[in-house]
Amino acid sequence: MGLSPPVARMCRLVRAGRGVDAQWRRDGDTLLISPAGGAPLAVDLAEVAGIGGDGFTISLRLPGGDVALERLGGDGPTLLGELRRDWPPLRAAALRLADGGAPGEVFAGTIDRGGSRTAFGGFFVDGRLVVAPEGDDCFALFAADWASVALDAGACAVRASGWDGATITFSRLGARTDAFGAAAGAAREGLAQAAAR
Repeated sequence: MGLSPPVARMCRLVRAGRGVDAQWRRDGDTLLISPAGGAPLAVDLAEVAGIGGDGFTISLRLPGGDVALERLGGDGPTLLGELRRDWPPLRAAALRLADGGAPGEVFAGTIDRGGSRTAFGGFFVDGRLVVAPEGDDCFALFAADWASVALDAGACAVRASGWDGATITFSRLGARTDAFGAAAGAAREGLAQAAAR
């Protein structure tokens, strides 16, 4: 007996300042959006250059122009959580940020680089942290650029200090703070060991 296709959910699609009722559904790594009276839109997650929103509205940066899904109702936060989990590895592969390595666990929290704080999702792969900031495209931070990595248990944060003295702080990682700190430390130590060899 075959699997039934995912059920389409209702939303409002906003594109180029115009909104129309639509339906959406996930099909693997594709988000299918079917506007009323219009041609369907198949969004390949690897082509999305940024994801933002609060769950009841989700914005997607696409090559052909940004779109937003509004009025998502109770399904919206679940969809946003899935996109934030699934999108970073797909986008990183498309941008060749992971160099073909297998991505580790996707962490979620906030990143503060020189006073600019934003929510992010990210994962470690081959001595780098691929960061997917909210509303923006993925980029890589290289553990080789970190002179030290320290866990601040009191603040539930991980601080990576660069050779130039600049500090990047990762916080709001929740119960995964220790795991993130261990992964950051392992990435840093792995590069040091490789350099020693």
